[in-house]
Amino acid sequence: MSTHTSKPRLDDWLLELTPFVTSPSNRVYPNGRQQVEVTVLVESRSRHPLKPEERASVRLMVRDRLGRFSPLPEGREASLPWFFSHTRNAYLEYPGTQKREQAASPSEVYTPGFYVSAGKLDLGQRPETLYVGITRYTDEGQYEYVTDGTEPGFNGNVEVRTAEIPTFQAPGNYTFERTLTAGDGASDIFTWEYALAGANVQQPVVRFVSGHMVPAGMIQWSDRNSSVTQASNVGYAPPNEATFHYNPAIKLGDFFKPVEQAKNPKAGHLTIVLQGSNNIPYDSQSAINQNGPCVVKAVDVYGNDHELRVSFKGSSPAGRFELVLA
Repeated sequence: MSTHTSKPRLDDWLLELTPFVTSPSNRVYPNGRQQVEVTVLVESRSRHPLKPEERASVRLMVRDRLGRFSPLPEGREASLPWFFSHTRNAYLEYPGTQKREQAASPSEVYTPGFYVSAGKLDLGQRPETLYVGITRYTDEGQYEYVTDGTEPGFNGNVEVRTAEIPTFQAPGNYTFERTLTAGDGASDIFTWEYALAGANVQQPVVRFVSGHMVPAGMIQWSDRNSSVTQASNVGYAPPNEATFHYNPAIKLGDFFKPVEQAKNPKAGHLTIVLQGSNNIPYDSQSAINQNGPCVVKAVDVYGNDHELRVSFKGSSPAGRFELVLA
């Protein structure tokens, strides 16, 4: 590699090498999932068009406390303080009002995008400054550049910050709307569907993109007695799915048929079904060991984790007619 004294000036090759935050905000939740988009504007001089290997060399750089530069790591490791992906994922960006930059599009302009995330182990609210690195390949050798001002006219960087993850408390910060989809709510035979999502933290509804319940269901008889057949069985369907999952450890007898599909699934909600029947033979092991509560673990549209409990309203005979959050 050539020495620094023989290094060509960057402005002899490029007109611009500048990063921009092209998301509505420069903030990101430190959950390892949410992304902030950083676009780099690279404009070469017409007599020196970018070579494929030079395009591939464009990278985001970070500087340590000693002033040394290193590439921002690529990956999906939530234990990393900051990292990036070349592809956008399904999680929503942090809300904001920042205007998206529109890059020009002549042949001399190259605008690669980087999707930057903050890991769960990022300490405090420390911002990170991102620079751009690029490699020039010539017949005389290859040359490394960073937009830290060393090259006159190329002092471009962006700052990204972590945002405090909202704290959701059950039941107040969740929506848990129920709809009667079959039977009579005042009898032993009924089917209620509960739509579960986050609520009342920064916005009225915070939808889920994934979620499951552990165990997958629970059961409660009207009384713990071998002659009793009146019981309520619980299962769930993940967000944006309609097929119910049930707890295989629960013995339901030969006649009761759990409902298979949700009739009223709401987009972005986990659906919990509470089905009452009068023909589920009492099973002591199911009654004792599978009475709940069930733990719901979900991830919302911003990539944040949720964990809460679903249980029967009480241990009395009437307690099996309703579910509550905790």
